[in-house]
Order: sequence, then structure tokens, then C-alpha cells
Amino acid sequence: MVSTFYFKLRTRIYAGYIITGGIALLMVLLAYFSVMSLFGEFKHFTEHGESALRGQELSRNVVELQRSADLFMQDGQVSGARQAAYISERVQRILLQLEQGGQPEVQERVESIRQHLNIYTSTFEDVKRQRQRRAELVEQRIADHASEVNRLLQAYRRLQGSGRAAPVDQLAELETALLRVEQGASRYFYTLDGRHITRMQQWMRESRQLMSGFALLEIRPEAQALLDAMLQSLQNYEAVILEAVQRTRGYMYLVNVVMAAEADEMLYQTQYLAELIQAEMKNIEEQAVAEMRWTGQWVLWICLGLLVLVLLLSYLIGHSVADPIRSLAKTFMDLARGKDSTSIERQDADDELGELARAAEVFRSKNQETRQLLASFQALSSELEQKVADRTQELEQANARLEALSNTDSLTGLANRRLFDQVLEREWARVERSGEPLAAIMMDVDYFKLYNDHYGHLAGDDCLKAIADELQLQLKRATDLAARYGGEEFVMLLQNTDLEGALRVAESIRQAVEQLHLPHVESPMGQVSLSLGVALHTRDCPAQDRHWLVRQADEALYCAKEGGRNRVCAWPQVGSIGRSESSSGRSDH
Repeated sequence: MVSTFYFKLRTRIYAGYIITGGIALLMVLLAYFSVMSLFGEFKHFTEHGESALRGQELSRNVVELQRSADLFMQDGQVSGARQAAYISERVQRILLQLEQGGQPEVQERVESIRQHLNIYTSTFEDVKRQRQRRAELVEQRIADHASEVNRLLQAYRRLQGSGRAAPVDQLAELETALLRVEQGASRYFYTLDGRHITRMQQWMRESRQLMSGFALLEIRPEAQALLDAMLQSLQNYEAVILEAVQRTRGYMYLVNVVMAAEADEMLYQTQYLAELIQAEMKNIEEQAVAEMRWTGQWVLWICLGLLVLVLLLSYLIGHSVADPIRSLAKTFMDLARGKDSTSIERQDADDELGELARAAEVFRSKNQETRQLLASFQALSSELEQKVADRTQELEQANARLEALSNTDSLTGLANRRLFDQVLEREWARVERSGEPLAAIMMDVDYFKLYNDHYGHLAGDDCLKAIADELQLQLKRATDLAARYGGEEFVMLLQNTDLEGALRVAESIRQAVEQLHLPHVESPMGQVSLSLGVALHTRDCPAQDRHWLVRQADEALYCAKEGGRNRVCAWPQVGSIGRSESSSGRSDH
């Protein structure tokens, strides 16, 4: 075995320098790569955070797209259609951003949303064309055919002054039948109640039978020609009405089935995409924390190993030096143990011991740099952990705001139709379990279309907001719910409330709105008023689904409208309370 004393002291000292520098460089490289690894994880987390924000923006835009399309379909506003087209383009851009660099599952969801968006936009274009064609039929062509039939009837009546082949009472009966045909068609297109079309067709058949009877009695050629023209005009009149009916049903199918289904599917897919991105962010966060812990432990063990190596090297070099330099060897040992305050002698000596003393000073400096580097690494790790925690909290708050937005009507601040359906389903199940009654109050603003036409849609929005504020004030229990059902219709659910209690609440609401004294010159009441329908569900009711309660409340509301408005009607005991200063006219919202 070669003795360690074979090597000169200077050579051994140089070897110690080289080894110490290599160890320090290794520790610096370890720290550098550790920091770069953590930086990469943080960058990855930040990129997913941006994707999560895009997902939330996507959800908001889908809701805004549906709202703009609904605005056009309800009021025919061109601005709503333009806004829907602009939002659709914006959603396409967001989908493109999410698709670039996303995970396969994210790309699959983005493609699904894009497909539903394309179906929604193409269906919306069909709806616009159907609406235009339907308006042309209802507002122009039906009226033209009705006028033509009446013109021919009046010509035939004048012709009767000479011959009187048809009795006067039968002519009056024909005029009444044609008038009821026109009224039936008008009421259907206003209420979309199929019963009016059935009645219209009955009166149409009766009109044809009367005309056919007149034709059998007539012997005059000019009268026969008029009756033939009337029958042909009546047939064309009926064909136009039925075409308008088909257009209306096709339009309602596109709006209420196709577009509603695609909008719900897009909203579901966007929410699922947001949850997917959030789960990926949580996974990245857990990986980052685990990697920081693993890196810290790894660096610690390596540093301990390197420290042991330095101690061993110092011990060998010190042991190889003779007794005259024993004190200097002890100094190296102290430095190796981290005692930076140890005094180093013979640093000014111009010999190997002096070189050794100066090397000890360099060693002490390197130890200090290493400890400073470790301290900087620990501070950076703490800062990164805090940033990850802050970003996670921001995302949780944003998700909470998005959830509140998806359940709230943007105009009135009440619960929207989506939240109402969820609460109704839950309360319906509770009634089936506990047997406690559940009451529903359906409300509609009287003559609201005339209000909008006279005061403008902004004033109409303010009117709806004021009524919504009163509904909020009428909620006495946290378990009750007031929601905007659609347009100028509101609905309220009252848990564990019997019919008498629900009627008291409805009457209180009616009086509260009446006491707002909102002027309405187009209303016979002279001010804004409400018509309310009350329905009650118990476990003993012959109901098959939760929509039964809404239908009964709506039927009671219809009775309140027919009874003169500004009143409350109830089901199953259909009657009315409240007052109305007018009992004429049909429902005009």
C-alpha cells in the first residue's frame, strides 16, 4: 500500500482545493437544476391557470350567447341577432386557444363544444328565416285572404238585394262563422294554444257548408260565380293559416327543443371542461409540492454526503501533516464542522503551511457561500408555495362566482329558470317523502307588451326590476324561492304552506305591486298590476311529475286573466280575490 506521505504537502493541498471547488460547483449545479425544475412546474401551473380562466370565460360567453339569442327570439331585435353572431365568433376563438397545446381529453371536449356551437348557430339562422316567413304569413297574407273572403261575401250580400236566394239569417251566420275563423287564428298565433286551431277548422267547415248550401239555392250565374270564388278564396285562406301554423310549430320546435338542447349541452360541456382543467391544476399543484419536498430532501442528503467527504478529506490531510502543523490541522477540522469564527494562523507565511492556511481561508469562504445558497433556495421554495396557494384560492373564488352567475337572472337578480327547476325537483321529492304541502304562485304582469310599446324596453326592464325587488321583500323564509320564469312571468315556491297561506302571500304580493303606483296609461287600471295563479301539491294529489304543479298554477293564472286581471286565482278551488278595474280584452302579457 502506498503511504500517504509519499505525496508532498503542496500536492495534497492542491488536491484538496480541487476537490473542494468541485464539490462547491456540484452543489451550485444541483441548486440551479432544482430551481429550474421548480420554475418549470410553476410555469406549467400558470399555463393551466390561464386555460382555467379561458374555460370560465367560455362558460360566461355561452350563457351570454343564449341570452342574446333569446332576446331576438322573444322581441325580434336585430341587435340581439348581431350580438349572438359576435359572441359565437368570440367563443370560436376561445375554443381555438383551449385546443392549442391542450390535453387529448380537453381537445375532445373542445371539439364537442364546437360541434354543438355549430349546430346552435345554424339552427339560429333557420329560426331567423322561420320567424321572417311566419311574420309574413301572420301579418300580411292571412289578413289579405281574410279581406278577400269578406269582400266577396259583401258583394254576394249586395247581390241578394234583387234575388234573395239565401236567407238573411244564414248570411249573418256565415259572417259570424268567418269572424270566428279569423278570431280563432288570431288567438292561436297569440297564445299558441292548439284548441283555437281546432275551433277555427270547425268554423271553417261550417262556412264551407253554408256556402255550399247557398250554391244549391242559387240559379243566377253571377251569384254562382261569386260563390265559387268565395269557396276558392276560403280554401286558400285555410291553406295559408295551416301553413302559418306549421311554420309556427317548426319555429317553436327549433327554439324550445333543438336550440335549448344544444345550449344546455354546451353549458354542460363548458362546465365539465372547467372542472377538467381545475382537476389538472390540482394534480400539477400536488406534483409541484411533491417535487419540492423530494428536491429538498435530495439536495439535503447530497450536501450531507459532500460534507462527510470534506470532513474525511480534511482529516486525512491533517493527519498526514507533522506535529508542527497539528494546530493548523485542528483549524481545518473546526472549519469543516462549520466554525467560521476559528482563527487561522500563519496566513502570511510564504511556505506550504502558509499556503495551507490561505487554503483554509478559501475553504471557509466557500462554506459561507454554500450556506447562503441553501438559504436562498429555501426562501425561493417558500415563495413558490405561497404563490401556488394564492392562485388556487383565486380560482376557487372565480368558480364560486361562476356558479352564482349560472343560477341568477341577470336583469332582476332573482333565481333563473335553471335554479327554479332544480329547487322544484328537490321540493317535489321532499313532498313525496314527508307529505308536507308545496305551493306555487305563477305571476304575470298585466298588459306588459303595451307597457313596453308605450314606455320602451328600458322602462320595461326597470318595471320588472321593481317587481322583482318586491318579490324579494315578500320572501319571509329562507326555504322559499322567487324566480323569473320567463319574460314578464315570475314564479314563487312556498315550502310547507297550505292553500290558504299561499293565497295570503299571493294577495300580499298583488297589493305590494299595486302600491308601487307605477303608471301604465295603456292599462285600464292606469298603473302596473299583477295577475296571480296559485296551485297546491300534496302527496295525495294525482300528479305524475313536478311540471304538473306549474301547469296548475299557470291554469289558475289564466283564470285570473280571464276574470279581469289584477287578481289572484287558485287551483284546485278556482276562484279569485283582489280587484280589477277592467274585465275586457284578452291576455297581452
